[in-house]
Amino acid sequence: MPRWNPFSKKKKKAEETESTLTTHREEAKNGTSSSKRPERDEATKERLKALKAMKGNKALSDQTSRRGTFNPSSLNKKKSVQSAGDSDKVRSRSMFPSRGQKTAQEPVAGNRIKKVPYRIKGEKFVVFDYYQPVRILGHGAYAVVCEAVDLRNGQKVAIKKNKNVFQDLSDAKRILRETKLLSHFHHDDVVKLLDVIPPDESEIGSFDDVYLVMPKMETTLARVIKSSQKLTKRHIQFFLYQMLRGLKYIHSAGVIHRDLKPENILVNGADCNLKITDFGLARGVCIDQKTYTEYVVTRWYRAPEVMCSARQYDEKVDIWAVGCILAELLLRKPLFPGQNHIEQLKIIFKVLGTPTNDELDWIKTPEARRWVEGMKKHPGKDMKSLFHMATPDILSLLMGMLNLDPSIRIDAIAGLEHEALSELHNPAKEITCETFNTSFEFESSINTIFGVRHMMFSEFTRISEIQDNKIKIKAQREKAAAQKKTGEVKAGVVDN
Repeated sequence: MPRWNPFSKKKKKAEETESTLTTHREEAKNGTSSSKRPERDEATKERLKALKAMKGNKALSDQTSRRGTFNPSSLNKKKSVQSAGDSDKVRSRSMFPSRGQKTAQEPVAGNRIKKVPYRIKGEKFVVFDYYQPVRILGHGAYAVVCEAVDLRNGQKVAIKKNKNVFQDLSDAKRILRETKLLSHFHHDDVVKLLDVIPPDESEIGSFDDVYLVMPKMETTLARVIKSSQKLTKRHIQFFLYQMLRGLKYIHSAGVIHRDLKPENILVNGADCNLKITDFGLARGVCIDQKTYTEYVVTRWYRAPEVMCSARQYDEKVDIWAVGCILAELLLRKPLFPGQNHIEQLKIIFKVLGTPTNDELDWIKTPEARRWVEGMKKHPGKDMKSLFHMATPDILSLLMGMLNLDPSIRIDAIAGLEHEALSELHNPAKEITCETFNTSFEFESSINTIFGVRHMMFSEFTRISEIQDNKIKIKAQREKAAAQKKTGEVKAGVVDN
């Protein structure tokens, strides 16, 4: 019996294939055929003919011919012309725009499909092709912000990438809430949502990163406070006026920011304009329910009622935070630097004085009230001596914002009308906002990762469509203006 050879079947098959090919060659030479192969050849020839007609390039014919061989010399030798925005490759070259890229591109209505991946200091950004990331501005555990150039108009923007949004349900809700709020607000003292980068429809069930595009600001109020820059009364008045004007607008919409601190106040050094940002912890004020989480506001700017009133508080917590920021502007250091909420309350009472038993109605939790009643009484510090650098009117406004009882504490409107801001007070510019719709907070779908992901996708798609329409309208207006100008020029030539 012959010995089994594992290659015998492959050899026999190769011989059969060679015999079949020889038969096809002879049939093609004689013009006869016993199979349907020529039909496929004719179809292939038609496709190649159509391709050559479209491209008008003989090299394409050589490369795509069924029996042609690959010719490397036919490729474009300038590799730089090859698209660096392929979705499967990440740019690793310098993100700084070259001289030739500083010229603004003409906006193209609806041209928002192409996305380009960039990598800056190990962080990947996938953005529209008309955004060119430049450098990292800041980063944290959940988000990273980069500076980018909008090549359509040369404007500098800040792109905030929220990472791994759906790993935690509360984080996903926070990002959804912030996106909805930013799209709702339109005010000079509130950061503006310029654009969003929505996920593709194919990614509706898998996307994890969320991109928000906002104006690029120079610095934060925290950096200004820590700097050696001298702050005059005029500086402090202007900063304070803008914060209160922004809060009047936010509070009129039924929204509490809940996380005001110098790090969340963006500032431009050239004109001292500021914008309130980071609405991740903001909440709508529900008429029937004013119970919120205690974990709001960085501890040093946290109002006492947040810690003493069983989660019952209102928009006055933002006024307290502004009072803390004002004190920090004057002292160039935090006023209440507590390490925990117990120490925080002790420092507050030591500075402002411990309230008497008749002044504790603002404390809603019985246990907290008993604890305060049993505390050692402090008369409080001499505020005039502590804030010797402040004028009497600024000190008066400060004490109005740092009143322990939120029912007596002034609100944003009263702060704007205070004599300390009389030089800047302008009711025409202190506008209000339409009430923010909080109905999405009570939808059942918001309580699951699946539901929040789809709500996020819908919101980003909606905002993106609005931006597309704005681009189209702007392009149409510019076109109409150009046509009108051309017509006027022609009419002038005819008249002459």
